[in-house]
Amino acid sequence: DHLGSGPMWDHGLNYNTPTGTCSQEPWYTPFTFISAFRPVAAQCFPTSWSISNDIFFALFTPPITLMFHYKPKLATVITCSLILASTLAAIEALINSNPALVWEFLEFNTFGLMMQYKDLSPIYAWPIYRISP
Repeated sequence: DHLGSGPMWDHGLNYNTPTGTCSQEPWYTPFTFISAFRPVAAQCFPTSWSISNDIFFALFTPPITLMFHYKPKLATVITCSLILASTLAAIEALINSNPALVWEFLEFNTFGLMMQYKDLSPIYAWPIYRISP
């Protein structure tokens, strides 16, 4: 877009934007934990992934926390299993990513950081990968 003919930046909040993500996404997606499992670049309101992660963990953490009170050994096993599964899932997702993109990201190049937002964002944003430390 040119100066004066539209927005200078696009967060997908306008139906006439190049991404047009808001026209493709249901209105309730940013308010539920559904957007936690969608790529950040494909969301109408990109920062909603953080809120979705909070909702996800608020729903699934209390049962495990309560289990620490009643059955601490079982809760420890479940917690360690979730951490291990999350770490292995993140490693597997990184291994199956495009090696050139991973290399660009690890080198902290501008292109790599842009690709992290577009292609590698699930590794950072999805809750299944955020359980691990």
